[in-house]
Amino acid sequence: MRRVLLLAASLACSLPSFAQGLSGVTNGLQKMPGYLNMYWDAKKGKMYLEIDKLDTEMLFHTTLPAGVGSNDIGLDRGKMGAAKVIKFQRTGPKVLMLEQNYGYRATSGEKMEVRAVEQSFAQSALWGFDVAAEEGKSVLVDATSFFLRDGYEAASAIARTKQGVFRVDPTRCAFYLPYTKNFPENTEVEVTITLTGEQAGSFLREVVPTPNAVTVREHYSFIKLPEPGYQPREFDPRAGINSIDYFDYSSPFSTAIEKRYIRRHRLQKKNPNAAVSEAVKPIVYYMDPGAPEPIRSALMDGIAWWNQAYEAAGFKNAFQVKVLPDSADPMDIRYNLVQWVHRSTRGWSYGASVIDPRTGEIIKGKVTLGSLRVRQDYLIANGLVGEYEGDKPSKEAEEMALARLRQLGAHETGHTLGLPHNYASNHNDRASVMDYPHPLVRIMGQNKLSLADAYTKEIGGWDKVAINYAYREFKTKEEEKAGLKKIIDDYIAKGFLFLSDQDGRPEGSAHPITHLWDNGKNSVEELNRVMQVRRIALTNFSEKKIPMNAPMATLEEALVPIYLFHRYQIEAASKVVGGVFYTYAVRGDKQKVMEYVSGDEQRKALDALMATLKPEELVLPANIVKLIPPRPYGFNENFREVFKDRTGLTFDPLAPAEAAANMTLRLVLQHERAARLIGNHSIDSSLPDFSEVVDKVVGTTWKAPVQEGYAGEVQRVVNAAVLDRLLQLAANKDAASQVRAVALLKLKDLKDWLEKSATLAKDVNQKAQYLFAVSQIQQFEASPETVIITPPSKEPDGAPIGSFDEFSCEW
Repeated sequence: MRRVLLLAASLACSLPSFAQGLSGVTNGLQKMPGYLNMYWDAKKGKMYLEIDKLDTEMLFHTTLPAGVGSNDIGLDRGKMGAAKVIKFQRTGPKVLMLEQNYGYRATSGEKMEVRAVEQSFAQSALWGFDVAAEEGKSVLVDATSFFLRDGYEAASAIARTKQGVFRVDPTRCAFYLPYTKNFPENTEVEVTITLTGEQAGSFLREVVPTPNAVTVREHYSFIKLPEPGYQPREFDPRAGINSIDYFDYSSPFSTAIEKRYIRRHRLQKKNPNAAVSEAVKPIVYYMDPGAPEPIRSALMDGIAWWNQAYEAAGFKNAFQVKVLPDSADPMDIRYNLVQWVHRSTRGWSYGASVIDPRTGEIIKGKVTLGSLRVRQDYLIANGLVGEYEGDKPSKEAEEMALARLRQLGAHETGHTLGLPHNYASNHNDRASVMDYPHPLVRIMGQNKLSLADAYTKEIGGWDKVAINYAYREFKTKEEEKAGLKKIIDDYIAKGFLFLSDQDGRPEGSAHPITHLWDNGKNSVEELNRVMQVRRIALTNFSEKKIPMNAPMATLEEALVPIYLFHRYQIEAASKVVGGVFYTYAVRGDKQKVMEYVSGDEQRKALDALMATLKPEELVLPANIVKLIPPRPYGFNENFREVFKDRTGLTFDPLAPAEAAANMTLRLVLQHERAARLIGNHSIDSSLPDFSEVVDKVVGTTWKAPVQEGYAGEVQRVVNAAVLDRLLQLAANKDAASQVRAVALLKLKDLKDWLEKSATLAKDVNQKAQYLFAVSQIQQFEASPETVIITPPSKEPDGAPIGSFDEFSCEW
């Protein structure tokens, strides 16, 4: 009997502690009731999670509520991670947190088909918890170690940007209780995480007080998935709406296996029979009250433009923007948020969303707006039209900066509504706030500029098309299919264009219309006009571009965006050279599929680009050079916002010309563009060949009449840049072999010309350049890898000029 009692006692001791129920562990702990109940043990610094929804799918995602403050590293306040569908699965004394694999599905509903797909592709167990207690259908787990880790993978971001190797120091991590909260539909946990490491990079050293200890806050969210009733809408590449996609293995083999559906908020009419109706539940965005006035009001005005698009789609007052009230919590999943974020340098803004990966339904929109961008806009505007009268700023410049904020607020909110960029908007007279707009500067007289029409003041025609496609309500599937087709057919008939990120980038892309930061239907004509604007702005440039008592050396920061005012229009015009017009055509829609830009247009573009290399365009007015002294004591040089000097402390009058020339040459002599020129010419001999383009470049620079003085030195700077680009192109292993062959031939031709010209040159500086260039080419011919090319003076940071993608800012 005694042995039986001892055995019973032994078994009792070996039983899990949770046999006593939750209260045996949670008694005396602070309860945080909500979607998943939490219990806080203040004495031990532990957080327990009550899981009463075993085998129930929910969303899980991470955010970075308190970031590093460096745009280059990308760990910004409010940055969101991807949402994952997870469920908790109990197995004996453990609970696994499993991420579901919704990239591969069977939607037929047939049990065996569904099982076959589930067993063919892996899931991901994100964590394993030990059960601490149980009661009924609830289990209690100690989630402390799960939360006190680098779940956002900030250390990876630091390593990826080459800022050092960092890891979590557990002794410097803790729960951040002010933002650890529970709500009916979401559970929020925030922690302070410290990453330690050595040899921190310059970006970290700029923003972290002790660079070997980077302390940020990371946030975890468990979110209830939406109720049934949302109707997914099929994606169309022409519609201008972002998508989700997955493989559906229950699809008939004669149909596409990859399915795509658009991303959008759930929106329904109160009266489905009315042409225009109020919404059952309007879409409301809440503005961060941390944004100061007049910035806050400007942003809210721009964000509210979207109501115009929803009205055109049949909804009355369905989109609203309000200041976040004190009673509301920005972490509550029920609030779409517009957040005001500070960084040490200007950087991108973002429009991101929490999305149900199963359907594409947007659950919460999250806009992140960088606070320094408006200062850059003001700097540009003041450089164009403003003057400080004492300390009093320019009213016109202030108005332009606020106008840009309205457009920015609308743009980033548009991403959270489901819209990607439309970089063809300028072709339709600025028809979309989803473009990247350059300020439109009007020439009012010989030396007078105006910013009165710098930015649009309402939602664009294209934006209404996209919202109409995404949100218009239809009564039946048949009506929806016909109605969506009509929306697209109508916009095509009106001449609207939609082209997005991959088509707009300046290097590698080829579309002659689709660009970032440009204006006008014809990019070449606009480049010629922008050069006029630039001349006027430089003529008017004076010490009045900075406030009274500001160091004169800081005039350089004001000069940079004016001297390089043409930088984005150069990018636009360069894409005409070797350009190919195309659309997102589908079979049967009667859109123009593809055609080459005509030879005449390409040659006009080349002429306009070559004009930007001429010394008369690149020399600075003498009065400007004499206004910029070395930096005074206490004002370190802002290397990212000024030209890279080769003259030590003094302002280098040749550095701006070198930077500007390299912008043009980098684009014109880009290896993919060169390959397109060769290929397109082989099909249509009326188009310029790459050989013709190189001859034009060399003829405009090296073989142009030699100038004297300052203009002569600028000319030599441009010549050197041309030679360096050709040498790099001939050695570029990524370039097509024929591109390298042509570059090598043109180098040989140039060497022959230089040798003859050197014997005739009377100017010692000109002769020196000729002979040095000959020696470089000879060395390249003998041993390409030994040629030392002086790194080009790169232009100061440009984008964001006040407005690379993220990608939909989602920039």
